[in-house]
Amino acid sequence: MSIRRRIFLLIFLPLILGLWYLTSWMSDDLKPRYLESMEETLIDTSHVLADQLGAHWDGQSEVPTPFHDAVAATLGRPINALVYDLKKENVDLQLYATDTNGIVRFDSNNGEAIGEDYSQWNDVVRTLRGEYGARASRDDPDNPNSLRLFVAAPVFHKDQRVGVLTVSNAARTSDPFVSAAKRKLLV
Repeated sequence: MSIRRRIFLLIFLPLILGLWYLTSWMSDDLKPRYLESMEETLIDTSHVLADQLGAHWDGQSEVPTPFHDAVAATLGRPINALVYDLKKENVDLQLYATDTNGIVRFDSNNGEAIGEDYSQWNDVVRTLRGEYGARASRDDPDNPNSLRLFVAAPVFHKDQRVGVLTVSNAARTSDPFVSAAKRKLLV
């Protein structure tokens, strides 16, 4: 092998390896950054909805019908939005509210969880303690693509903490954006 080839390989190989490492590192870091962005939006959403709920709910009685109906109407209404290259056709959020004991009083998923004890879930227990409450859990423990983010906010009624409202969204909703970003990065 000529001296020129050896010098070329000594320069070219580390350059290619360095570019591969940098691209790989940046590509692996994309999904967590998108999930952080999603979590930040869920924080805002949970606080706005918790304030709306707290204006009419004392934490002891049934969740008011107007809140329940508004959530059901929003989740059931088709939307037509083009977010860059992604066509969004429905609201992907799920919500539940618990009282101060962690018992589910409202569930946007057809009320399936009403009456269940969520007092040990991080989003609920931490929020009830006055901390930031969030968690990430899989809908199906065996499916890594079933991850959901849950973010909670305290519900106040007449300046009293009466419960917790949690908003969740599937992490897979960020997948089209992550895939597009990875493609652009590789190009």
